[in-house]
Order: sequence, then C-alpha cells, then structure tokens
Amino acid sequence: MCLTRFASVFKIAVLLATVFCVSASARLKVSVASHPIVIVQTYQNSPASRTRDLNIKLFGKTLNLKIDVGTLGLTVIIALAVLSLSAILLGLFARRRTRQAVAAIQNLQEEISQRKRAEGFLLENQERTHAIIQTQRLPG
Repeated sequence: MCLTRFASVFKIAVLLATVFCVSASARLKVSVASHPIVIVQTYQNSPASRTRDLNIKLFGKTLNLKIDVGTLGLTVIIALAVLSLSAILLGLFARRRTRQAVAAIQNLQEEISQRKRAEGFLLENQERTHAIIQTQRLPG
C-alpha cells in the first residue's frame, strides 16, 4: 500500500517537474496512442514582463495559470526536491529488498546443504541395510 501511494506521488511529482521545467514560449505535448494526455503551453506576456501564462490541458480539462518567474523557480526547486526524495526512497526500498533476497538465498542454501547431508545419511543407511540383508542370505 505504501508503494502504491509512493508511486502516485512520484507520478504527480514527475508531471509537475515536466510542467514547470518547460521554458518560456514552449509547447509540450504528451500523447499515448495519438490521444493527448497533457498539453502544456507557456507564453511570456511581453519581453519585459516577469510573468508567464501557463495553459495546461489535462484529459480534456484546461488549467490557466499566471505565474511570475520567482514562483516558477520556487516551484521547480520544490519539484526537484520531491524527485530527489523519491529517488532516495526508491534507493532505500531497493536496498531493503536486496537484503531480504540475500537472506532468502542464504536460507535456501542452508536448507539445500541440510537436505544433501540427510540424503547422504539415507544412502549410507541404505547401503548398510543392503549389506546386512546380503550377509543374512549367504549362509542360508
């Protein structure tokens, strides 16, 4: 459950990072099977203006934002921080899973060696039993 929540937060962070890293007067279009999912357009109001018009079309709905450069920069920093934290969390999850896999491998190797020892004892016991049976048949 934690991983699904983490995955959804990660997807949102990637979307935000993509949206806010698009430069001025740029157009970004993300499509799946020729159906646009996200269309992001940014326009600079005037050459001297410090605001940007950001139009986001997501699944047929449009969001129009007016963002000044400082807010845009802060948003980019926050999105990058979220992505960095996501990378750190993914690294921690990977390390934990690796430890679990190593422990499982060691347990399996121990079980294999125990079974080989048991098989050796059984073969030795079978040979003794066979030898006893053979010696009992000889005099008779």
